[in-house]
Amino acid sequence: MGSFWLWGAGLGLLASGFVLWPLLRQGSSSTANDGTAARDEVVLDLYRLHLEDLQKQLDAGEISQDEFDKLSQENELALLEDTAVSANETHRSGGKLVLWLIAFLVPALATMMYWQRGSQEDLAIQSLRQELMSIHFGSEADVQKAQVLSQQLKQRIHERVKSQPDNLQYWYSLARMSVGEGDYALAVEAYQAILQAEPDNAKMLSELAQAQFLLAENKVTPVVSGLIAQALAKNPQEPTALGLAGIEAFEQQNYASAVTYWRRAIAQLGPNAPGAEALEGGIQRARALMGDVTESDAIADAAADSAEDAVDQPRVVLNVSLGDAAEATPEQLVYVYARAWQGPKMPLAITRIRVADLPAQVTLDNTMSMMAGMNLSSVPELELVARISRDGGPVAQEGDWQASKGPLSLSQLEDELSLVIDSQL
Repeated sequence: MGSFWLWGAGLGLLASGFVLWPLLRQGSSSTANDGTAARDEVVLDLYRLHLEDLQKQLDAGEISQDEFDKLSQENELALLEDTAVSANETHRSGGKLVLWLIAFLVPALATMMYWQRGSQEDLAIQSLRQELMSIHFGSEADVQKAQVLSQQLKQRIHERVKSQPDNLQYWYSLARMSVGEGDYALAVEAYQAILQAEPDNAKMLSELAQAQFLLAENKVTPVVSGLIAQALAKNPQEPTALGLAGIEAFEQQNYASAVTYWRRAIAQLGPNAPGAEALEGGIQRARALMGDVTESDAIADAAADSAEDAVDQPRVVLNVSLGDAAEATPEQLVYVYARAWQGPKMPLAITRIRVADLPAQVTLDNTMSMMAGMNLSSVPELELVARISRDGGPVAQEGDWQASKGPLSLSQLEDELSLVIDSQL
């Protein structure tokens, strides 16, 4: 930030120098004005002397009245010409004053305008972010410093969105920071500002629902329920909305639906993602209540069910790898799923990993279904797909890289299969 102002000051002085240098070489304007006044006095004295001389010649009969009038007129014209020269010089002297004013006022005005309407506040925000990211959290002092910087950053961003209400990135940063600090009311305000510009954004609808849920002290209010429904209508696989939908179903004692929603959320997040463990715990709790058994019994039953599924239920073991032609970055998501061959596009079993994990072995089974009754066992033939998502979403987009294999009958799923991602949509 300091270096920016040093550079700005240096450039301002350089620009002023281009204006001041010629003026300094010509001398001060006061000296020029004194010289001009003295010259005017000399010109006027010469005019008077010449006119008196003409009058004496006329009185002595040396020239006629016509000649006198003609010479007097010429004398007046000469006076006018000399006066015009002096006026022009005076004008140039006044122009020098204007240039002096420009040399000092323009940099000052530019600085004032930039201070009011420029990006210096954005630079300050970026500087705070970099300082916050540089903390290594090796001591209690580091934690306290991070808290102070985080508060300052949040305040700066909050002030900035007041002057730049169309900056959605700042609104989103403010929303996430507010949730992290427990300021749910401000988070709700920020998410609402984003949705005014992007009303169909399922992710923002889901996160607004989450903020409203937290603001209501972890209760699914009618407002939260409506936002969940809107988000899932825009994107049925939005994990935050699925998690909240599971909570809503659980509160209504609809435990089967809760399990379905939470399994779908885990399928989108991945089994090792943050929050997946909590969702799995909710599933086991719901299963315990569904079966009217203790939670420990439900966990044991779940383990037994998994073993039974491994023997009696269809499962697909896929070796997924990246082809030489595919273009992808390590952080991009890879969706691996099975769907009906020439049927509905909704996955019957789905999971996701990252490009950095490839090559990887992935297993799909009925526990990864997204809807009750719609799983690997519900169709006679399957298509297997592995797709790298360019935007991170589960819906295929032009330019995505993928591999697919099908049709495959259930009997063909007994052996390990391979998918090499090398085809671009």
